[in-house]
Amino acid sequence: MKNFKITNLSDKDIEGINQLYNYYINETAFTFDIKEKNYEEKKEWAKTFSDEGPHQCLVAYYNNNFIGFASSRTFRQKEAYFSSVETSVYIDQAYIGNGYGRDLLSRVLYGLRISLSVGFIAVFMSLIIGIALGLIAGYFRGRTDDIIMWFVNVIWSIPTLLMVIAITLALGKGFWQVFVA
Repeated sequence: MKNFKITNLSDKDIEGINQLYNYYINETAFTFDIKEKNYEEKKEWAKTFSDEGPHQCLVAYYNNNFIGFASSRTFRQKEAYFSSVETSVYIDQAYIGNGYGRDLLSRVLYGLRISLSVGFIAVFMSLIIGIALGLIAGYFRGRTDDIIMWFVNVIWSIPTLLMVIAITLALGKGFWQVFVA
């Protein structure tokens, strides 16, 4: 693997990506596309990626030959899905089974480490708060249960994005504030 290198997406990679993607469109069902993409469409697609953050595209070369790419992009074009990503790995048929796809995917996941940690910590915090409120409501019952359920219903009635914006404004900017929001 001495001559194997992974780099961020650049304009010179788009043609190779387009050819490989069109191969997968014509020969497999992996892409869920039925019509080949042209160079201009792939060029627009490439503009959605950055070198930092959750939406990245990495390309792999072996002996200066393009062998594949891995990407993490927006899951859906809706605001609620902003922090969700969809990852894909495409490898040239001649290089499948040599670990190149695994290497590409591991580099993409490494780039997503902040986004993944925000997701895991948010789920963990929700779990702790939910269990605590459920235990209190179940133990004390009656009026305490009614108050906790009223509080939960009020929180659930507020749109998620609006809630995140309000918490961010109240707590300020910062790494840990993102987890709380």
